[in-house]
Parts: sequence; structure tokens; C-alpha cells
Amino acid sequence: MEIGVTFAMEVGVRDVTFKGDSLVICNAIHSLTEAAPLVQNVVTGILKRVQDFRTFAFSHTKRQGNALAYILAQHAVNVEDIVVWLEECPGCIEHACMYDVLSNSNSK
Repeated sequence: MEIGVTFAMEVGVRDVTFKGDSLVICNAIHSLTEAAPLVQNVVTGILKRVQDFRTFAFSHTKRQGNALAYILAQHAVNVEDIVVWLEECPGCIEHACMYDVLSNSNSK
């Protein structure tokens, strides 16, 4: 999540929602539990950096329910350089992305 916050700042995103599969980090960010000493610096750094966004939110996503991240991770195994997609959806996750958008809009 820490790298995602830094990346979002670098590309100029102003309104952002960060999703992560670490319940420990998400709970610490929301102050639901005290962060373990091992992750306290990460949580503190994240909370400090996000203050520069216009709006921000954090949510926990179970690893099993995060198909987009899983598909991208499988794709990344074969990628040697850093690849960034802005304003377009990578072909390898296009169908999963459409499903994710539709399921999120139906749950509101």
C-alpha cells in the first residue's frame, strides 16, 4: 500500500481509494487496532503522505476476492521492466475489471 500511495502522488492523482489485502495494515490505518511495531513505520508513513491528497479512503479486500490483483500478479511474472497503465485498462484484466465495476455499481 505504501508504494501505491507514493505512485498515486507521483502521477498527480488527487482523489483516491486504496485497497489492500493486509487486514493488519488496514485496521491500523483506521485506528481499529494498534499497529504492531513491525508495521508502525509503514502505517505512519502512509498516514503522513495521504494528507496531500484532496480526498482519500482505505478499504480491506480479501485476497480471494481481489481477482484483478491476482491476474496482474500472474502477468507480472513475465514482465521484466516497470509497466504502468494510465487512462486505459490492460488487456490481461479487461474482463475482470468490467466485472469489478459492474459488481461495485450493483452493490450501491
